[in-house]
Amino acid sequence: MTHGEMMKALRSAADPAYAAYQKKIICDTDYPMLFVRMPDLRKIVKAAKDDWKVLAEACLFSCYEEVMAVCLAVAGAKAPLPERLSVLRPLLDRMDSWGLTDSIVPTLGVRPDERPAAWEFAQGCIRSDLEYVRRFGIVMLLHYFLIPGYVEDVVEAIVSVCDSRYYVRMACAWTLAEMAVNDPRRVMGVLAEGKLDRFVHNMTIRKIRESLRISKDVKAEAAAYIRKEEKNV
Repeated sequence: MTHGEMMKALRSAADPAYAAYQKKIICDTDYPMLFVRMPDLRKIVKAAKDDWKVLAEACLFSCYEEVMAVCLAVAGAKAPLPERLSVLRPLLDRMDSWGLTDSIVPTLGVRPDERPAAWEFAQGCIRSDLEYVRRFGIVMLLHYFLIPGYVEDVVEAIVSVCDSRYYVRMACAWTLAEMAVNDPRRVMGVLAEGKLDRFVHNMTIRKIRESLRISKDVKAEAAAYIRKEEKNV
């Protein structure tokens, strides 16, 4: 599939009836939107999967769905992870939405033997100054590294993030809340230490309390760590 054929398929799949819903949940992009439903977009990506390198080179960044489709094709390509990541990396600099990062990360499908390369890539993303590149790296930690042998380093990485931007902070809180599902004691320790900024700290607690996979006892313990807004004296 050529880039032109992909764009034609995306335009044909546009669904104006989907616009109101998508605008509501994807409110942080400056790209024009065609309003293609994800199942339809993924079908187009599947048909284009063998042409992922050509599509990456031809990407014009003309609309949200183009960026999504190209990045999904690269992320899910049948190629070694380092090769896919090297093609994906310059595309990440043009991302401007949580919807892009959070759809593309799980599509990478990192295998156990690929984790060292994925970890290095994620750390490089976290060191970026760009909001959504940084979020991409954090979401990689969430999806692939909340496991023995890495979880301690994930905590260190999250605590070291110093960023006032909303979607980076939300990714940090989300990661810690997910960690609390299987490793609540570690997360309670992070909250007790008080090293997170107040927004990430309290949002982590909020997400823990909203989770259906965390016990009432852990939720109650987390609630005790809520930090109130500091008042100027």
